Order: sequence, then structure tokens, then C-alpha cells
Amino acid sequence: MDKNYGGLKKEILHNVDILAGIAIKRGAKNIIEYLFEVKQRLINNHFNLVVLGAFKRGKTTFLNALLGTDILSTDVLPLTSVVTLIRYGQEIGTEVVFLNGETKNIASEQLADYVTESGNPANEKRVKSVHLEYPSTYLKDDLILIDTPGVGSIYQNNTDETYDYLPKVDAAVFLLSSDQPLSRSEIDF
Repeated sequence: MDKNYGGLKKEILHNVDILAGIAIKRGAKNIIEYLFEVKQRLINNHFNLVVLGAFKRGKTTFLNALLGTDILSTDVLPLTSVVTLIRYGQEIGTEVVFLNGETKNIASEQLADYVTESGNPANEKRVKSVHLEYPSTYLKDDLILIDTPGVGSIYQNNTDETYDYLPKVDAAVFLLSSDQPLSRSEIDF
């Protein structure tokens, strides 16, 4: 088989189909959903770059710096409570995806009301994720930047959100603090 990008992609898609067939026979719904997502990302050439780390390590600040704007909310307290996906768009647009599958378009100024612990404590609004479109050259080639809640804070739901998202990671940037020693939980993570 041809081992260039197109050939490898075709081979991976074939193998994903084989795995999906096995998962269907076994009734493994969560695996079927995951494999469908993998297949869609491959077909659409999407690449998920996830920013991970313990709480208060500057994940959101780092993403704002990459984008060249303060579009994502930051604070001195643990803040991010919901996964936020940032992809290219010619104009700024924000869509909230709820756990029940419903969606809602919001103004970017309302983002904190859905993705932060203060605006959406313990995810009481039942948000699955928020999709933000932004006109950044970093995102033009189907790169999707993903902001995750920090792990290890007093908010267990934030840690759970991040761990639940790990199977969707294509690559990760793991942020550490420069003024603190590496913690045991960071090593384990």
C-alpha cells in the first residue's frame, strides 16, 4: 500500500471501519461514537490540539496569546469548567452544545456564562462543549485548539470534563508552572 499521507489516511479509515464493525456486533455504543468521531476528523482533516494541565497553569491565557486576543475568560480562581473548541471562522461565532444534543448560538461576550465555574457552577446548565469560531491564521488549516478545565482543583466536575475529553486528543500541550515543582498529580496525569 502507498505510504504517503493519502495512502496512510485511507488505510486508517479502513481499519476504523473494521473496528466499528466489531463494536457494532458487541453493542459498544460509546466505542462506536468515538470511532465515528475519529473517522469524521480524518475525513474533514481536523486536528485536535488540546491544552492540558493542572488548574491555574495558564491554559486559557496561553490560548488567548496564540489567538492574539482575550476572547476566552481568565481569572485568578479556577475558572474553565467546560471544554471549549476553537476553530477557524471568517467571523467570530459561538455555539453552545448541550448534553441533550440541543445547540444555542450566543454572543462571544456570553461565553463566560457557559464555560466558567462562576457563570455555570458544576455545569448546572448541562453544557457538553462550546464551539468558538475565530479568524486566526493559526486555525486556517483545520487546526482545532481546545481549552480544557484544569485537573486537581476543588471542582471535581472540572477534572472529570478534562479526563472525559482525552480520547479525542490528537496532540496535546501540557502546561506546567515555572515557579512550582512538578506535582505528583501532574506526573500521574
